[in-house]
Order: sequence, then C-alpha cells, then structure tokens
Amino acid sequence: MTSALGQAHAVNQHNSSGCDAHRTTFSPRPWRQRTTCRSGLHLRREAFTAHAPRKKARTILRYSRHRPVQTQATEDQQITQRCAEELVQQHVHSNDVVGLGTGVLVNAVIECLAQKTTSGLLQAVRCIPASDVSASEAAFQGVPVTSLAEHPMVDVMFEEVDEIVVQEPDLPFIAGRLAEPVQPNLLRMRALLSASKHNIVLVDGIENTSARLRGVLPVVVDADYWEDIGEVLDDIFIPEAEIWRRSVAGYDPTDPRAISSPYLSAQGHNVLDVKFYGPMKLFGEDASYSSIAEEIEKQAGVITHGLFVSVADSAAMFTQDGIQLFQSAAMV
Repeated sequence: MTSALGQAHAVNQHNSSGCDAHRTTFSPRPWRQRTTCRSGLHLRREAFTAHAPRKKARTILRYSRHRPVQTQATEDQQITQRCAEELVQQHVHSNDVVGLGTGVLVNAVIECLAQKTTSGLLQAVRCIPASDVSASEAAFQGVPVTSLAEHPMVDVMFEEVDEIVVQEPDLPFIAGRLAEPVQPNLLRMRALLSASKHNIVLVDGIENTSARLRGVLPVVVDADYWEDIGEVLDDIFIPEAEIWRRSVAGYDPTDPRAISSPYLSAQGHNVLDVKFYGPMKLFGEDASYSSIAEEIEKQAGVITHGLFVSVADSAAMFTQDGIQLFQSAAMV
C-alpha cells in the first residue's frame, strides 16, 4: 500500500564538533540555557528561570473534529458510521466486554453499540473506557460501563491511532498525540490493550498511514524529573528530533518548555513530546521500532509512551468503500 504522506524535509548534517560548541544540554539547572545548531543557524531557547505552578487540564467530555464544510461532514459521518457498523457486526457479540479508546471513530463504534443494545441485537455488552472522554460518550449513548477491576479480561478493544505502518507485520503505531479535548491517558490505554484478547486499531483513512513512523512521539514521565529525562531523550534522538514539554493546551510554539502552563496529570506526570524532523531513528541510525521502544522504557523516570509494537492484532482503515482490514503476522 502506498503511503499518502509526502517525503520528509531533508535535515542537513553538521560537523559534530562545530555544533557541540554551540549546544549545551537539556539542563535542569535554572541558570543554564540550551541552544541547538541546525543548518548553520543557532536557535537559542528561552532560559528556564523558575518552576511554574502545576496546572491540570480542564475536562471536555465530548470528542469531535471541526470540519469547515457541513455537507462534507455529513458525508464523512455517514462513511464513518457504516464502517463502525461493519466492525461491530463482525467483532462484537452478546455478553462481550469491550474496551474503548478515544477518538471520532471510537465514538462511532460506541453509537453503534448503543443502537444494537437498544434494539436487542446485542445483549449484556459492557464497555471499559480508556479515557474520560470515551466514558462520557458511552454514558451519553446509554452503553453500560464497567472497569478492569470488575472484568479483568476484555474480549475486544477498539483504539484509534494517530499514525500506523500497515505494511509492517507487527503493525507499529503511535497514539496519544492529541491534547484535545483532553490529554490522553496512555497508562489506561496500555492496560486495556494488554488485557484484551483481540486488539483492533482504527485508522481514519490512508492519510494516517506511512512507510515509516515520524512526527510526534509522546513520552509520559515523572514530573519531578522531567528536565533530567528530557536531557536523556535529547541525547538519544538528537539530531533527528527535539524535545518539548506539553502544555495544558497541548502545543505552544513560543514555549517549548511549557513554563507558563505545563500539563500535569492527576498521577503527577508530564508529557514530553519527541518531535522528529523525519522518519524515526535511534542515536542517528535506522532502528527497529521495538529497539526504540525498549531504549525509551529503560530510562529512569519514564512512565510509558505512545509507541506501540506487536500490540494490534488488526488495523481497520475506514474508507468510503468500507473497512480495509490489515492483519498482523500473528493473526495470519
């Protein structure tokens, strides 16, 4: 399958000694500054002078995407609903425990589950949400909600991805990029995926696939040590990426350290976004996704991250012609 994503912008290579002369570390010390040398330009980052007060993101309970043309939104919604109905028809049965991720496509699955339970086509279906957003949507639609404590075994899990490589046998994908309507709960997501017998990831069209994962990789870290962890991640991924701390709003181009309003979870975690300029690499070299995930996970202070490898059993791409299904090697 041909990727719809364009070629990455080329990143110029520099003499390491010349660049090191202008780059200090991602330092926790308030009196030190970090500068980065790229393409002959020295980009000075604002000094971190004080620890900002920790703030929590406000909760918005409904998930929606804004589309500029109403007629197009109606058509897209119809396509999404048809694909959701196809998925539920094939993969959900009466008495199932269903895991629910977050996103527009997941909301369509929830709506379909509500219709089938109300009509009696599905009975005794219970859902475990991976986020407050999906929990609110399930409650709004009248779908019974339970928890992993009550039902530690999940029959099927639906999770929407930000980006996926459908050509790879282990279906690697990234989730957790979006900060709106609320920040992602990657810990709950991983717990549900681990407890599920069958994981189906939902892909919103070919534009969310690529030949090689790139873009933003969220890493959840202990907020008390975010600067030290950021420095370590910087060493692992430079010069292919830079590290930004996520703000309450998700992204502030003027504040890479999110000094004014850093996002802080209820568990005391920050999110560091590893922003790749091109395809993912490890220490400047091509590497397997499992190697990248392992390198991140072994760092002290890292809680979890948004790179998932050998987790999805199948990927369901929503298209105008219906579901296009990609199976992992384990399912073939």
